[in-house]
Amino acid sequence: MPEDKLLLSSDGFGQHWATSQRFDDEVETAELFGHAAKYYANILLLYSPLVQKLLAKVAEMGIDIDMIAPDHGLIWRKDPGGIIQAYHRWSRQQSRRKALVIYDTMWQATEKMANAVCDGLKSEGVDFRLLNLKLNHRSDIIAEMLDTRAIVMGSRR
Repeated sequence: MPEDKLLLSSDGFGQHWATSQRFDDEVETAELFGHAAKYYANILLLYSPLVQKLLAKVAEMGIDIDMIAPDHGLIWRKDPGGIIQAYHRWSRQQSRRKALVIYDTMWQATEKMANAVCDGLKSEGVDFRLLNLKLNHRSDIIAEMLDTRAIVMGSRR
């Protein structure tokens, strides 16, 4: 809706977050972007080439956007450019020097191995997240993969 500077974005720029607030400026920014990243990673990541094309098309149209209203989640009215920039990063699958160490353990042997891997990553100055599959939902782990350069998984035989 160019006259209102409102982009009705369908599935783009959404989140699966149930809250009584309706706008991005009514919630904690970091938490909102966490939900948006989780949504992108679990729903849209496979369509990243199409997302890039759509972002380019919207930029080519040269329309001013003051608000983005997705079908899922909060409306972006404070800084819609922030989520657009995040989609640029996510759709290009830009990683940073970060590793995920994902494990499950029954008798703690695999946990010891995962901790040893983390010690090695730390000694090399690599950011990492240690994720126990019993304590972290798979959709949260997928969201962590958005900016991850390495994924380490192991098991003990």
